[in-house]
Amino acid sequence: MCIRDRYNDRAEWKEIMMRVKEGKASSKDLFRLIDMTGNSNGFVDKGEFTVMCRRLGNELSQHRVNEIFTEVKKHSNSKDTEMNVEEFDQALMYLSKKNVLMSLEYLGINLSTLIVMLVTLIALLLLLFTFIFVGINAFSVGGAFGAAVNSSIPAGAGLGLSQASGKKASDQLNDEAVNETVQSTNKILTSKYI
Repeated sequence: MCIRDRYNDRAEWKEIMMRVKEGKASSKDLFRLIDMTGNSNGFVDKGEFTVMCRRLGNELSQHRVNEIFTEVKKHSNSKDTEMNVEEFDQALMYLSKKNVLMSLEYLGINLSTLIVMLVTLIALLLLLFTFIFVGINAFSVGGAFGAAVNSSIPAGAGLGLSQASGKKASDQLNDEAVNETVQSTNKILTSKYI
């Protein structure tokens, strides 16, 4: 390797490391970084992949690494023990998917539970929207339904107020109060000043 290639690799290394630190590195950047630390042959072998996972915080057993390579090679019909860029991208997606499923399993949630929860929440959301739009329609458009809804609101408020006082409406009206009201109203009506 000539000096110029080493300098270009060092500059590329710094650029990639800067993107990794910023969290903006792509899977191709990671592939290039791993390949540069290994044998720089354009492929990533099991050892290089294991080191990369360890550096990213995923301590993988040899069994798990073999599982990932087998899964990736199954889709690419390639039997070699090294991954190219596309296979490396598939391996990262498989590893991410596996981490998510294992985390959900650790929390006691499986895929069928998630689907049931999602369907339930969607149904509740649809019911809420239906209730809102029917309510808007009832208040804004005339008709029997709107009249029934609009008249039930004061009736409900009246019932709530009558129950809030702690007395029945029939107990509140007594004969003496009614007689006094009728007599005072009669005096006003028969007054000569009107």
